[in-house]
Amino acid sequence: SYYQISQFESLVKKFFKDINVIPHKDAIDFENLEESIKAIEEGFKCLKEKGLKDSQILIETTGGQKIQSIAGAFFSSTYDRYFVYVSTNTKEVKVFDVIYTGGEG
Repeated sequence: SYYQISQFESLVKKFFKDINVIPHKDAIDFENLEESIKAIEEGFKCLKEKGLKDSQILIETTGGQKIQSIAGAFFSSTYDRYFVYVSTNTKEVKVFDVIYTGGEG
């Protein structure tokens, strides 16, 4: 949640000492697919402006609703982009490389 960003930042810094958390500037409606995709696009744009490559950016959808997972999968379907989910059962990190083939059907 946008409103819990300070707690999230503290947690991330405990695990990764040299990382900066850049919160999205506005809270979004997590039930809105277009807003979710736009937020991911803005995050990617910001990180790319800082010199990161697509393959260095992970879209993490754990704890989000299904719409965030769909948005993450959609946005990561571009070459060299990935999204991540941490299993709530096993705590295993799952990295997805989504490829859309545009099949007929």
